Amino acid sequence: MQISGNLIIFLLVCAALVCAGCTQPASPVTPVPATIVPVMATPGNGTTSVINPAPLGLTQSDLPQGFSLVESRTKNPSEMPSLALDLGWQGGYMAQYTGPAPEGTGTYDIVHSIAIYPPGKIPDVIDYSVQQGQSDSDFAYSVIPVQGPGVQSRAFSGRTREQIAGNAGMAGNTGSLVASMENSGGRTSLKTNFSMIIFSKGNTFEVIKLSGTEPDTAFLVNLSQKAYAKIP
Repeated sequence: MQISGNLIIFLLVCAALVCAGCTQPASPVTPVPATIVPVMATPGNGTTSVINPAPLGLTQSDLPQGFSLVESRTKNPSEMPSLALDLGWQGGYMAQYTGPAPEGTGTYDIVHSIAIYPPGKIPDVIDYSVQQGQSDSDFAYSVIPVQGPGVQSRAFSGRTREQIAGNAGMAGNTGSLVASMENSGGRTSLKTNFSMIIFSKGNTFEVIKLSGTEPDTAFLVNLSQKAYAKIP
């Protein structure tokens, strides 16, 4: 059987068209953009999400008999200095207790402050807080050679050069990280000797300040160990 020339040409054209369709590249798939959700408060971006570290705070059950709560509250971004926000502050809490000195005479004031920062910023926060905590010229400072909790703990004491009546919440560095953490609402008191320990774990930064005539270093360290044990 003979096939006409026109039919052969027609079949060759069809085959060429089919091959061309097989080799044509597929249309590209448009990627779906990732959704970014802001998770912490930063200056000027309107974000209001704040971590509340109150459950990590010392309670009366952690303290000797006779201590009572003076004040406790969470911190708001609006009351924090710009430096704290620049370092990535994500939340804060403070509690103040007063009671009889476990040994000796007089009373103790205990201020426990907690703040949440990105872990990578914690060393800077600690260094700055130590600097600010020793900036009041009314005190003479000395390092407390104790092994506090965590790997970055720092401890020091301050002894008054003289007793000065003043507003503890308003005097000194009210714009510093330590002052912002400790400010107890402007309660008036006399400056007195104190010991302070600073420690951290993960994203949690804490300060415990023990004020009294002769602050007991062992008592301060014991409180810091109880507080450290609460950090997950």
